[in-house]
Amino acid sequence: MVQIAGRGLISREVYTAFTAKLLKLVPFDEASLFLLDHTDQVFHTLTVHIAGEVQVKSRDIPRSECTATEWLILQNKTHVEMNIAEKRQLACDESLVQEGYRAILRLPLSFSGQPFGSFELKSYQPGVYGNAEQLTMEQLCNVIAQTIWYQHVVTLETAERRELQEMDEARERFIAFL
Repeated sequence: MVQIAGRGLISREVYTAFTAKLLKLVPFDEASLFLLDHTDQVFHTLTVHIAGEVQVKSRDIPRSECTATEWLILQNKTHVEMNIAEKRQLACDESLVQEGYRAILRLPLSFSGQPFGSFELKSYQPGVYGNAEQLTMEQLCNVIAQTIWYQHVVTLETAERRELQEMDEARERFIAFL
């Protein structure tokens, strides 16, 4: 699994605008993005919850608490649950049943075969995720993964350039001191 500098790669505003457009394609009550942090210990998450008004949350979740995301990344394939109140593949979904969710669509995010996170849609309505929604989201997640990966690369390159510039400045100060 690849670790990325997840925090700050996608702003709340961009994610909110994206999910507003996504809602026109695929129904959901909550959309969450999980990105494995470069420390390999936490997932940075962005969640949009649609309940009357749009609520956006950003937080870090310890990797040990993201059992569904860990499982999904290991499987590296889409996971659809039509009605978790009746039958669920993952025990960790019990808490989602208690929150009222019924349908879940989970998709891995990877680049060049290297998984680094997941995208998850939840709905209070059972059976809302069929083949059409799954296909739409798989195609969209390929684009999302590429976008996040390239943004990650740009972030790393920018940090490296800044570090090199600081080293050059320190060297110049040292030479001037001599």
